[in-house]
Amino acid sequence: MRNLSQILRFFFVPSLRGAFAYTYQKAKGISFRYLMHDLFSVLQQVGLMLIFAIIASVIFIVLPQGIDTLLVVIENLDAGRPENYLFLLLTLFIWSVVSEFGVRYAIYVSDNSGKSLTDARVTWRKTVQRVVSGSCLLWPTVLVGISLLISFGRHKDPGAIALPYVVAFTGLYVLFSVLTNLYFIKAEASKPRLNLRRLFPTAESLPATEYNWVSRLYGIYNNYVYSLPNQGQFNEPESELVAQFNNTFNTSDDLRNNFPQSKVPSNDTKVPAEFELISFSPQLPAHPHTLQWTYRIPTGFYKNLHKQVVMVALLSLIVFTVVSIIPVSTNWEGSNFFEMLGAPALVALAFACWIGIYVGVLYLDFARLRKWPVSIRFLLLCLLIYSSVSNKDHPVREELQQADLITKRPVLKDHFSRWFSQYKAELDALYPVSRLTPAGADSVKADSVSRRYPVIFVCAEGGALRTGGFTALYLTKLQKRLEHDNIDLKRSIYAMSGVSGGALGLGLFNAVAYGNSSQELRYKNSLDSAAFDFFKGDYIAPVVGKMFFGDLLNLFLPWHINRLDRAIAMEEAWESRYSKLLSPNSTRNIFSAHFDTLNVTKNNKPLVIFNTDEVETGQQCWIMNAAPDGVWGSGQRDLLAGRIKGNIAYSTGINFSTRFPLFSPGGMIKQACRKYHYLDGGYVENTGAGSMLEMLKALQLQHSNLFAQIRPVVIFLRFSDQLAPEDGSANLNFGNEIFEVIGGIYNARKGRSDAAVHDLRDVIEGMEGDFIDAPLSASQKDVPMNWILSEQSMNNIVKDVEFKLKDMADIKNRLAFDKIKYLPFSATKEAALLKQ
Repeated sequence: MRNLSQILRFFFVPSLRGAFAYTYQKAKGISFRYLMHDLFSVLQQVGLMLIFAIIASVIFIVLPQGIDTLLVVIENLDAGRPENYLFLLLTLFIWSVVSEFGVRYAIYVSDNSGKSLTDARVTWRKTVQRVVSGSCLLWPTVLVGISLLISFGRHKDPGAIALPYVVAFTGLYVLFSVLTNLYFIKAEASKPRLNLRRLFPTAESLPATEYNWVSRLYGIYNNYVYSLPNQGQFNEPESELVAQFNNTFNTSDDLRNNFPQSKVPSNDTKVPAEFELISFSPQLPAHPHTLQWTYRIPTGFYKNLHKQVVMVALLSLIVFTVVSIIPVSTNWEGSNFFEMLGAPALVALAFACWIGIYVGVLYLDFARLRKWPVSIRFLLLCLLIYSSVSNKDHPVREELQQADLITKRPVLKDHFSRWFSQYKAELDALYPVSRLTPAGADSVKADSVSRRYPVIFVCAEGGALRTGGFTALYLTKLQKRLEHDNIDLKRSIYAMSGVSGGALGLGLFNAVAYGNSSQELRYKNSLDSAAFDFFKGDYIAPVVGKMFFGDLLNLFLPWHINRLDRAIAMEEAWESRYSKLLSPNSTRNIFSAHFDTLNVTKNNKPLVIFNTDEVETGQQCWIMNAAPDGVWGSGQRDLLAGRIKGNIAYSTGINFSTRFPLFSPGGMIKQACRKYHYLDGGYVENTGAGSMLEMLKALQLQHSNLFAQIRPVVIFLRFSDQLAPEDGSANLNFGNEIFEVIGGIYNARKGRSDAAVHDLRDVIEGMEGDFIDAPLSASQKDVPMNWILSEQSMNNIVKDVEFKLKDMADIKNRLAFDKIKYLPFSATKEAALLKQ
């Protein structure tokens, strides 16, 4: 029965109820004003830890991306891959322990209110400190639990995945119980031989003397003043008695100096023998009626506390450094290190390391280097400013090569001319005019003049993997569906323009459809399966790992280290994932190959445009596989024409368009006299329609005779079908003078995007073409804008695409106009059919 009682006590955590009751009792008799004043004073002392807690709350509760990353953990647990979940539990425990310790230590070194407050206020402030430190201990576990509840509530089929959620909640509750038992339940008189609490940096693990002094609210490193009243504070005859007592200190310096540490004072007021006397002041101007002994508290007095500080700070620094330098390419049983831990565990571990390192900085400032004229925190700030000036600002991965070793790009005019000539010749050979018109020479002659050829242009809007996965799956599934009707869609696509996630989707489609042959892919004749596999990859874990670890270290270094760069980590993650799509015999990874491999002489390759934004000029710039002659500003806006001197990887070319600030930093290109920085292409125009329109207008001027022979079709892959109202969003009622400027600048990109789409539609319709608008209908809760998508989110994209492609008759009707034919998927089969 006793064991059962202990088990129930462990799992039902009655200590929380006692903690609330204790707090309520200590607050009695103190006015609400002072209760709040002391609360906010304590929160101010632990401000940095509070900021971390707020950031974590936003990540896991407010942002759909954070909730979806936890859903990925659940799905992996359901699939028999528990490593993400186990590492999450471990890092939550570490974060909780370090957070509680960091809060206590920050209070120890900064709170000296015990010298000026009443006993009741001192008791209340100590209670607040315990509540705040205890909250920081438990909040990480509670936070993840709330996020899991939200995730479960939003799941499309909660019953099918209930078991892994039950397992996850059970593990969190056990962790919660372990923490409350370690920190809140007092040890019984009959202690076990192994006291687990002393293995962790708890307050209870400190010796009684140290615990007594860190709890006094004196500021543990401040000089300690021992005071006795002088006779001036008393009337006769008591003043004479006090004078006689004080005069004994004049008989011997040793007697006077050693008095506070002698046996005369009671144990509660006695100064510890380790304290070092600095001075004795019989009468100070500020206190003319007191005797004061001033002591310096030596660092060695808090021996056990400092062991805990050094242990926490040193381990945090070691873990932080190791995680920072681990390359993304490090694999363990098919997954890289960051995928194995998962983004939630990396976030929790990062917060633990930050707090631990900050504790070490406080220790150096207040304990070891307290006599220095400037603090370590100030020196770190100076180093941060200096490194910001001298560091290379996330330089783009660029391999310097001689110009003659880089494959030359064709100019846009020649690229289209060669592509269309070959395309037209193949169509004419397969579909002679005489087979498409009624018999008669006049009819054949007339049709040969008016015959139009279908040419497809694809624009893909930005939106991380949401639009990236949608773009790739829409195009690959459309390709697959049309293959059943013996139509090779990709052969009719001339140009693709993408922004941000849309650029990645087009980049993947371009790689599997035009780069690697079907024999080189693991998914033979199933491009949609390859797309699903690619976008099921975890691209947020490497980025979080480098953003919260490596890039933070880079901020304090005067030179840049590529291995610490989160943008490069993203590119390497794409390359690693794409390699898994290849067959064992294939050695050609398009994503890691040089971008100039797209500059081939074959005439069946489409024009690929990845849009970016140049910070210094605000211009929309491009990474593309043809030189856009005839387009305004092409000499500066075409980055491969002059800004980039060497060669870049295909993944780097895509990443020019996917550098969303904060999450992914801007890329820097260094010229002889200055630097240029490039952000996510969506900052200037988020649909890709603007650059597509510019290329079309240039080609119309250069090839008016050829453009008269084409029937253009634009496939516009959009972020969402939830269009904003024409008169703007909700009314602006708060902080108008600030938010109207911010909103105006931000929404200018939307205005430009809407105008570009409208102008492109007008041009296409003026050419008697068609504009196929294909938005992703799933909401952002179902498919968040994130760099990792859960299985559920990917399935939601698949369902949306399949619904849009359900009516293939309508799609083929919009793609195939009167007397227009597409190249067959199997030319041999189609030729045989024509002979029948």
